[in-house]
Amino acid sequence: MRRYVAEAVGTFAVVFAGCGAAAVGGARLGDAGVALAFGLALAAMTLVLAPISGAHLNPAVTIAMAAVGRIRLREVGAYVAAQLAGGVLGAGLVMVIAGGRPGGAPLVAETLANGYGRLSPGAYGLSAALVAEIALTAIVVLVLLSVSDAHPKGGLTLEAAQAHRSAHTVTAVAVGIAYTLVHLVGMPVTKLAANPARALGPALFAGREALSQVWVFALAPVVGALLAAALHRALWPHVRSKPVTLVAAGTLPYRANMRPPMAQPLDDDDDEAGPSTLRSPRPGRAAHTQI
Repeated sequence: MRRYVAEAVGTFAVVFAGCGAAAVGGARLGDAGVALAFGLALAAMTLVLAPISGAHLNPAVTIAMAAVGRIRLREVGAYVAAQLAGGVLGAGLVMVIAGGRPGGAPLVAETLANGYGRLSPGAYGLSAALVAEIALTAIVVLVLLSVSDAHPKGGLTLEAAQAHRSAHTVTAVAVGIAYTLVHLVGMPVTKLAANPARALGPALFAGREALSQVWVFALAPVVGALLAAALHRALWPHVRSKPVTLVAAGTLPYRANMRPPMAQPLDDDDDEAGPSTLRSPRPGRAAHTQI
């Protein structure tokens, strides 16, 4: 349950921060400022929540993770439901803030809704929207798959999370930069979703036309994510996405395909053998082997 709550909270924060920047300060910030808001929010939430859930925060990312074997298929539905709920809540809170100005909420809802044709800032058509969403989502997901690592199927212990902190920092920085860059490219085309959870919330509040186009922003990111998963497997064919296992409660994690801990010299009180005799770790004594 902690993982699903983490996914809902993280997706809420990304949608609320990014869409909030566009709704409240879009005229002053411009596309670059809004893109940076999305990227910073994703980086921050990835750093905080990666030890708990992997910080997918995007149904397309979850599907890609399942495609490469990093989460169980039966977990995908709960992840996606949590992400969609978080995205709708984030967009809803933006609408509440926008409603503080007369007539603000309806105008902001359409401004935030992803779309093509009339809803596209540059009046781009359906084919351009599909290509942009597929390609830009594939870039973000490929970066995430390449810099992130598999995580235990129940989250990390406190000690393990601390041991992985540097890896999570690299992941957060890389995915935050990638998310910012693809927004700079995609915002003039569709306002860029690259995330079905980001697209659904504003579309629900914008109404009929946005809802009639939301299928593009549900389908295209998933296609892009699956392309990224296939490309990741092709580029790194020998990488195995095995979940990290814990030696014992409260110990540091190690990979199942690593060599076992080296034998240790006997203690001085073990008088059955000479001081040079080696033994394996005693039962119950966990070896602290770091990744």
